[in-house]
Amino acid sequence: MQSDNDQITSGQAFTFLFLFIYEIRTLTAASKLGEAGPDAWLAMILGGLVIVTAGWLMGKLAMRFPEETLFEFAPRIAGSLLGRLMGVAFILFWTLFATRVLREVGDLAKSELLRQTPLEIIILIMLASSAYLARRGFEPISRVYQILIVPVIAVVVLIPVIAIPVIQMDNFRPFFAKGAAPIMKGAWDTFIGWEGMEAILFLLPYIADKRPALRVSVGAPLLVFVTWFAMQITVLGSLGAEEAMALASPGLDLAQVVDIPGEFFERVDSVYISIWLLVSYASIVAALHLSAMGIKRMAGLRDHKPWVFPLVPVVYFIALIAPSAPAAHQIGDILGLIFFGLGMALPALLLVIAVVRGIGTPPPPRE
Repeated sequence: MQSDNDQITSGQAFTFLFLFIYEIRTLTAASKLGEAGPDAWLAMILGGLVIVTAGWLMGKLAMRFPEETLFEFAPRIAGSLLGRLMGVAFILFWTLFATRVLREVGDLAKSELLRQTPLEIIILIMLASSAYLARRGFEPISRVYQILIVPVIAVVVLIPVIAIPVIQMDNFRPFFAKGAAPIMKGAWDTFIGWEGMEAILFLLPYIADKRPALRVSVGAPLLVFVTWFAMQITVLGSLGAEEAMALASPGLDLAQVVDIPGEFFERVDSVYISIWLLVSYASIVAALHLSAMGIKRMAGLRDHKPWVFPLVPVVYFIALIAPSAPAAHQIGDILGLIFFGLGMALPALLLVIAVVRGIGTPPPPRE
Protein backbone atom coordinates (compact mmCIF):
# COMPACT_ATOMS: atom_id res chain seq x y z
CA MET A 1 0.00 0.00 0.00
CA GLN A 2 1.49 3.36 -1.10
CA SER A 3 0.46 6.36 0.98
CA ASP A 4 0.14 8.59 -2.09
CA ASN A 5 -1.63 6.10 -4.36
CA ASP A 6 -4.92 7.43 -5.75
CA GLN A 7 -5.98 4.46 -7.89
CA ILE A 8 -8.80 2.43 -6.34
CA THR A 9 -11.02 -0.46 -7.38
CA SER A 10 -14.76 -0.18 -7.90
CA GLY A 11 -15.25 -2.12 -4.65
CA GLN A 12 -13.14 0.40 -2.76
CA ALA A 13 -15.12 3.24 -4.35
CA PHE A 14 -18.30 1.52 -3.15
CA THR A 15 -16.91 1.33 0.40
CA PHE A 16 -15.78 4.96 0.25
CA LEU A 17 -19.27 6.13 -0.75
CA PHE A 18 -21.02 3.90 1.78
CA LEU A 19 -19.07 5.20 4.78
CA PHE A 20 -19.17 8.79 3.56
CA ILE A 21 -22.97 8.69 3.45
CA TYR A 22 -23.58 6.58 6.57
CA GLU A 23 -22.84 9.08 9.29
CA ILE A 24 -24.11 10.08 12.72
CA ARG A 25 -27.50 11.52 11.69
CA THR A 26 -28.74 7.95 11.42
CA LEU A 27 -29.02 8.05 15.21
CA THR A 28 -31.46 10.96 15.12
CA ALA A 29 -33.44 10.38 11.90
CA ALA A 30 -36.41 8.71 13.58
CA SER A 31 -37.12 11.82 15.67
CA LYS A 32 -38.01 13.71 12.47
CA LEU A 33 -39.64 10.82 10.67
CA GLY A 34 -41.96 10.38 13.64
CA GLU A 35 -43.92 13.40 12.39
CA ALA A 36 -45.36 11.13 9.68
CA GLY A 37 -46.78 8.90 12.41
CA PRO A 38 -47.59 5.29 11.44
CA ASP A 39 -46.89 6.15 7.79
CA ALA A 40 -43.20 6.92 8.34
CA TRP A 41 -42.29 3.72 6.48
CA LEU A 42 -44.02 5.05 3.36
CA ALA A 43 -42.23 8.39 3.67
CA MET A 44 -38.89 6.58 3.85
CA ILE A 45 -39.65 4.49 0.75
CA LEU A 46 -40.59 7.60 -1.25
CA GLY A 47 -37.41 9.30 -0.09
CA GLY A 48 -35.47 6.18 -1.05
CA LEU A 49 -36.78 6.39 -4.61
CA VAL A 50 -35.46 9.94 -4.84
CA ILE A 51 -32.11 8.78 -3.45
CA VAL A 52 -31.76 6.04 -6.07
CA THR A 53 -32.74 8.51 -8.82
CA ALA A 54 -30.14 11.00 -7.60
CA GLY A 55 -27.47 8.29 -7.56
CA TRP A 56 -28.36 7.30 -11.12
CA LEU A 57 -28.18 10.91 -12.33
CA MET A 58 -24.80 11.47 -10.69
CA GLY A 59 -23.45 8.23 -12.12
CA LYS A 60 -24.65 9.06 -15.64
CA LEU A 61 -23.10 12.53 -15.45
CA ALA A 62 -19.78 11.24 -14.11
CA MET A 63 -19.55 8.53 -16.79
CA ARG A 64 -19.73 11.13 -19.57
CA PHE A 65 -16.42 12.47 -18.23
CA PRO A 66 -14.57 9.37 -16.99
CA GLU A 67 -11.19 11.09 -16.73
CA GLU A 68 -12.42 14.32 -15.17
CA THR A 69 -13.97 15.45 -11.91
CA LEU A 70 -16.70 18.05 -11.62
CA PHE A 71 -13.96 20.65 -11.10
CA GLU A 72 -12.93 20.05 -14.74
CA PHE A 73 -16.16 19.21 -16.56
CA ALA A 74 -18.46 21.78 -14.92
CA PRO A 75 -16.63 24.72 -16.60
CA ARG A 76 -16.90 22.86 -19.94
CA ILE A 77 -20.66 22.51 -19.52
CA ALA A 78 -21.71 25.72 -17.77
CA GLY A 79 -18.89 28.08 -18.67
CA SER A 80 -15.70 28.95 -16.82
CA LEU A 81 -17.16 31.32 -14.22
CA LEU A 82 -20.22 29.28 -13.27
CA GLY A 83 -18.23 26.04 -13.36
CA ARG A 84 -15.60 27.37 -10.97
CA LEU A 85 -18.30 28.74 -8.67
CA MET A 86 -19.80 25.24 -8.55
CA GLY A 87 -16.41 23.85 -7.57
CA VAL A 88 -16.04 26.41 -4.79
CA ALA A 89 -19.56 25.59 -3.59
CA PHE A 90 -18.65 21.91 -3.20
CA ILE A 91 -15.45 22.73 -1.29
CA LEU A 92 -17.35 24.97 1.12
CA PHE A 93 -20.10 22.37 1.44
CA TRP A 94 -17.66 19.59 2.41
CA THR A 95 -15.90 21.87 4.87
CA LEU A 96 -19.20 22.69 6.59
CA PHE A 97 -20.23 19.04 6.40
CA ALA A 98 -17.06 18.01 8.25
CA THR A 99 -17.79 20.75 10.80
CA ARG A 100 -21.33 19.52 11.42
CA VAL A 101 -20.38 15.86 11.77
CA LEU A 102 -17.47 16.77 14.04
CA ARG A 103 -19.67 18.81 16.37
CA GLU A 104 -22.43 16.20 16.53
CA VAL A 105 -20.04 13.33 17.23
CA GLY A 106 -18.28 15.49 19.83
CA ASP A 107 -21.59 16.17 21.61
CA LEU A 108 -22.47 12.47 21.46
CA ALA A 109 -19.10 11.35 22.85
CA LYS A 110 -19.25 13.91 25.66
CA SER A 111 -22.80 13.12 26.71
CA GLU A 112 -22.51 9.33 26.55
CA LEU A 113 -18.85 8.35 26.99
CA LEU A 114 -16.53 11.16 28.10
CA ARG A 115 -18.61 13.32 30.41
CA GLN A 116 -15.61 14.85 32.21
CA THR A 117 -13.64 15.60 29.04
CA PRO A 118 -13.93 19.11 27.55
CA LEU A 119 -15.72 19.21 24.23
CA GLU A 120 -12.79 21.10 22.72
CA ILE A 121 -10.41 18.23 23.46
CA ILE A 122 -12.75 15.60 22.00
CA ILE A 123 -13.20 17.61 18.81
CA LEU A 124 -9.48 18.35 18.48
CA ILE A 125 -8.45 14.69 18.83
CA MET A 126 -11.05 13.52 16.32
CA LEU A 127 -10.12 16.27 13.86
CA ALA A 128 -6.37 15.71 14.13
CA SER A 129 -6.68 11.96 13.54
CA SER A 130 -9.01 12.60 10.61
CA ALA A 131 -6.63 15.11 9.04
CA TYR A 132 -3.74 12.64 9.29
CA LEU A 133 -5.56 10.08 7.16
CA ALA A 134 -7.07 12.71 4.84
CA ARG A 135 -3.54 13.66 3.71
CA ARG A 136 -3.08 10.21 2.17
CA GLY A 137 -4.24 9.05 -1.25
CA PHE A 138 -7.63 7.57 -2.11
CA GLU A 139 -6.22 4.04 -2.04
CA PRO A 140 -4.91 3.99 1.56
CA ILE A 141 -8.06 5.77 2.73
CA SER A 142 -10.21 3.18 0.99
CA ARG A 143 -8.19 0.34 2.52
CA VAL A 144 -8.86 1.73 5.98
CA TYR A 145 -12.54 2.00 5.07
CA GLN A 146 -12.56 -1.66 3.99
CA ILE A 147 -11.54 -2.53 7.55
CA LEU A 148 -14.07 -0.18 9.15
CA ILE A 149 -17.02 -1.34 7.08
CA VAL A 150 -16.96 -4.88 8.50
CA PRO A 151 -17.98 -3.99 12.09
CA VAL A 152 -20.29 -1.24 10.80
CA ILE A 153 -22.30 -3.64 8.64
CA ALA A 154 -22.32 -6.22 11.42
CA VAL A 155 -23.82 -3.80 13.95
CA VAL A 156 -26.38 -2.13 11.65
CA VAL A 157 -27.65 -5.59 10.71
CA LEU A 158 -27.47 -7.03 14.25
CA ILE A 159 -29.40 -4.27 16.06
CA PRO A 160 -32.62 -4.61 13.99
CA VAL A 161 -32.46 -8.40 14.20
CA ILE A 162 -32.17 -8.57 17.99
CA ALA A 163 -34.81 -5.84 18.35
CA ILE A 164 -37.49 -7.81 16.45
CA PRO A 165 -39.11 -9.13 19.69
CA VAL A 166 -39.79 -5.57 20.94
CA ILE A 167 -41.42 -4.33 17.71
CA GLN A 168 -45.15 -3.67 18.04
CA MET A 169 -47.04 -3.71 14.75
CA ASP A 170 -49.73 -1.47 16.23
CA ASN A 171 -47.21 1.37 15.91
CA PHE A 172 -47.67 1.18 12.11
CA ARG A 173 -51.45 1.50 12.19
CA PRO A 174 -53.71 3.09 11.04
CA PHE A 175 -52.58 3.65 7.46
CA PHE A 176 -52.57 7.25 6.17
CA ALA A 177 -53.43 8.46 9.65
CA LYS A 178 -52.18 12.05 9.24
CA GLY A 179 -52.72 12.55 5.52
CA ALA A 180 -50.27 13.17 2.69
CA ALA A 181 -48.46 16.28 3.96
CA PRO A 182 -46.50 14.60 6.82
CA ILE A 183 -45.58 11.74 4.48
CA MET A 184 -44.14 14.12 1.89
CA LYS A 185 -42.24 16.00 4.59
CA GLY A 186 -40.85 12.71 5.85
CA ALA A 187 -39.77 11.81 2.31
CA TRP A 188 -38.00 15.16 2.08
CA ASP A 189 -36.28 14.65 5.44
CA THR A 190 -35.19 11.21 4.25
CA PHE A 191 -33.51 12.51 1.13
CA ILE A 192 -31.71 15.56 2.47
CA GLY A 193 -29.76 13.45 4.96
CA TRP A 194 -27.83 11.69 2.18
CA GLU A 195 -24.84 14.02 1.97
CA GLY A 196 -21.83 12.20 0.53
CA MET A 197 -23.53 10.71 -2.54
CA GLU A 198 -22.11 13.52 -4.64
CA ALA A 199 -18.58 12.13 -4.17
CA ILE A 200 -19.06 9.92 -7.25
CA LEU A 201 -18.74 13.11 -9.33
CA PHE A 202 -15.15 13.33 -8.13
CA LEU A 203 -14.14 9.68 -7.75
CA LEU A 204 -14.37 8.37 -11.31
CA PRO A 205 -10.87 9.43 -12.53
CA TYR A 206 -9.39 7.47 -9.63
CA ILE A 207 -11.29 4.21 -10.29
CA ALA A 208 -9.16 1.77 -12.26
CA ASP A 209 -12.09 -0.06 -13.91
CA LYS A 210 -14.78 2.51 -14.61
CA ARG A 211 -17.36 0.15 -16.13
CA PRO A 212 -19.17 -0.59 -12.80
CA ALA A 213 -19.26 3.12 -11.85
CA LEU A 214 -23.02 3.43 -12.35
CA ARG A 215 -23.61 0.39 -10.13
CA VAL A 216 -21.40 2.02 -7.51
CA SER A 217 -23.22 5.37 -7.64
CA VAL A 218 -26.60 3.65 -7.26
CA GLY A 219 -25.62 0.61 -5.17
CA ALA A 220 -23.77 2.37 -2.35
CA PRO A 221 -26.60 4.77 -1.39
CA LEU A 222 -29.10 1.95 -1.95
CA LEU A 223 -27.31 -0.30 0.54
CA VAL A 224 -27.12 2.59 3.00
CA PHE A 225 -30.84 3.12 2.54
CA VAL A 226 -31.72 -0.55 3.08
CA THR A 227 -29.76 -0.80 6.34
CA TRP A 228 -30.93 2.64 7.45
CA PHE A 229 -34.55 1.77 6.62
CA ALA A 230 -34.32 -1.42 8.72
CA MET A 231 -32.91 0.59 11.63
CA GLN A 232 -35.57 3.31 11.50
CA ILE A 233 -38.41 0.80 11.11
CA THR A 234 -37.07 -1.00 14.17
CA VAL A 235 -36.88 2.23 16.17
CA LEU A 236 -40.36 3.42 15.18
CA GLY A 237 -41.87 -0.04 15.61
CA SER A 238 -40.46 -0.51 19.10
CA LEU A 239 -40.68 3.01 20.53
CA GLY A 240 -43.59 4.41 18.53
CA ALA A 241 -43.66 7.62 16.50
CA GLU A 242 -44.67 9.90 19.39
CA GLU A 243 -41.91 8.68 21.70
CA ALA A 244 -39.33 8.78 18.91
CA MET A 245 -40.15 12.43 18.24
CA ALA A 246 -39.54 13.28 21.88
CA LEU A 247 -36.04 11.73 21.92
CA ALA A 248 -32.84 13.36 20.70
CA SER A 249 -31.26 10.06 19.57
CA PRO A 250 -33.97 7.39 19.21
CA GLY A 251 -31.51 4.89 17.71
CA LEU A 252 -29.33 5.11 20.78
CA ASP A 253 -32.32 4.73 23.10
CA LEU A 254 -33.31 1.56 21.25
CA ALA A 255 -29.79 0.14 21.67
CA GLN A 256 -30.08 0.74 25.41
CA VAL A 257 -33.15 -1.50 25.77
CA VAL A 258 -32.18 -4.47 23.58
CA ASP A 259 -29.97 -7.36 24.68
CA ILE A 260 -27.80 -9.78 22.73
CA PRO A 261 -28.67 -13.39 23.67
CA GLY A 262 -26.03 -15.01 25.83
CA GLU A 263 -25.00 -11.68 27.39
CA PHE A 264 -21.90 -11.51 25.19
CA PHE A 265 -22.21 -7.70 25.39
CA GLU A 266 -23.85 -6.30 28.50
CA ARG A 267 -24.24 -2.82 26.99
CA VAL A 268 -25.26 -2.85 23.34
CA ASP A 269 -25.44 0.94 23.33
CA SER A 270 -21.70 1.22 23.99
CA VAL A 271 -20.99 -0.93 20.95
CA TYR A 272 -23.47 1.14 18.95
CA ILE A 273 -21.81 4.43 19.92
CA SER A 274 -18.35 3.05 19.15
CA ILE A 275 -19.45 2.06 15.67
CA TRP A 276 -20.90 5.49 15.03
CA LEU A 277 -17.66 7.12 16.14
CA LEU A 278 -15.92 5.08 13.43
CA VAL A 279 -18.54 6.01 10.83
CA SER A 280 -18.31 9.70 11.72
CA TYR A 281 -14.51 9.50 11.55
CA ALA A 282 -14.78 8.10 8.02
CA SER A 283 -17.17 10.91 6.99
CA ILE A 284 -14.85 13.62 8.33
CA VAL A 285 -11.82 12.07 6.59
CA ALA A 286 -13.67 11.91 3.27
CA ALA A 287 -14.90 15.51 3.53
CA LEU A 288 -11.44 16.88 4.40
CA HIS A 289 -9.78 14.85 1.66
CA LEU A 290 -12.24 15.95 -1.03
CA SER A 291 -12.01 19.59 0.08
CA ALA A 292 -8.22 19.51 -0.19
CA MET A 293 -8.39 17.66 -3.51
CA GLY A 294 -10.78 20.31 -4.78
CA ILE A 295 -8.41 23.13 -3.85
CA LYS A 296 -5.58 21.25 -5.56
CA ARG A 297 -7.52 20.71 -8.81
CA MET A 298 -8.99 24.20 -8.99
CA ALA A 299 -5.61 25.82 -8.37
CA GLY A 300 -3.77 23.44 -10.71
CA LEU A 301 -1.43 22.21 -7.98
CA ARG A 302 0.42 18.90 -7.84
CA ASP A 303 -0.44 17.78 -4.31
CA HIS A 304 -3.41 18.08 -1.95
CA LYS A 305 -1.45 17.41 1.25
CA PRO A 306 -0.46 21.01 2.06
CA TRP A 307 -4.14 22.01 2.07
CA VAL A 308 -5.46 19.54 4.61
CA PHE A 309 -3.96 21.04 7.76
CA PRO A 310 -4.99 24.64 6.89
CA LEU A 311 -8.57 23.35 6.87
CA VAL A 312 -8.20 22.01 10.42
CA PRO A 313 -8.42 25.33 12.33
CA VAL A 314 -11.29 26.46 10.09
CA VAL A 315 -13.30 23.30 10.79
CA TYR A 316 -12.34 23.34 14.49
CA PHE A 317 -13.47 26.88 15.25
CA ILE A 318 -16.66 26.68 13.19
CA ALA A 319 -17.54 23.45 15.02
CA LEU A 320 -17.33 25.30 18.33
CA ILE A 321 -19.45 28.26 17.21
CA ALA A 322 -22.74 26.39 17.67
CA PRO A 323 -23.81 27.07 21.29
CA SER A 324 -25.58 23.71 21.70
CA ALA A 325 -26.35 20.36 20.09
CA PRO A 326 -29.76 21.55 18.77
CA ALA A 327 -28.00 24.45 17.05
CA ALA A 328 -25.64 21.97 15.39
CA HIS A 329 -28.68 20.00 14.18
CA GLN A 330 -30.04 23.19 12.61
CA ILE A 331 -26.77 23.56 10.69
CA GLY A 332 -27.35 20.03 9.45
CA ASP A 333 -30.81 21.01 8.19
CA ILE A 334 -29.31 23.91 6.25
CA LEU A 335 -26.69 21.61 4.74
CA GLY A 336 -29.48 19.28 3.71
CA LEU A 337 -31.06 22.08 1.67
CA ILE A 338 -27.70 22.85 0.08
CA PHE A 339 -27.25 19.16 -0.70
CA PHE A 340 -30.55 19.11 -2.57
CA GLY A 341 -29.21 21.84 -4.84
CA LEU A 342 -25.71 20.41 -5.28
CA GLY A 343 -26.57 16.72 -5.16
CA MET A 344 -29.87 16.53 -7.06
CA ALA A 345 -30.74 19.68 -9.01
CA LEU A 346 -27.22 20.55 -10.18
CA PRO A 347 -26.23 17.09 -11.58
CA ALA A 348 -29.61 16.83 -13.35
CA LEU A 349 -29.16 20.27 -14.92
CA LEU A 350 -25.55 19.59 -15.95
CA LEU A 351 -26.51 16.22 -17.43
CA VAL A 352 -29.31 17.74 -19.52
CA ILE A 353 -27.03 20.51 -20.81
CA ALA A 354 -24.23 18.04 -21.57
CA VAL A 355 -26.58 15.77 -23.53
CA VAL A 356 -28.20 18.63 -25.46
CA ARG A 357 -24.86 20.24 -26.33
CA GLY A 358 -23.15 16.93 -26.99
CA ILE A 359 -20.43 17.53 -24.41
CA GLY A 360 -18.61 14.52 -23.01
CA THR A 361 -18.56 10.92 -24.13
CA PRO A 362 -21.81 8.96 -23.71
CA PRO A 363 -21.26 5.68 -21.81
CA PRO A 364 -20.91 2.67 -24.13
CA PRO A 365 -24.03 0.52 -24.48
CA ARG A 366 -24.29 -2.45 -22.12
CA GLU A 367 -23.29 -5.75 -23.64
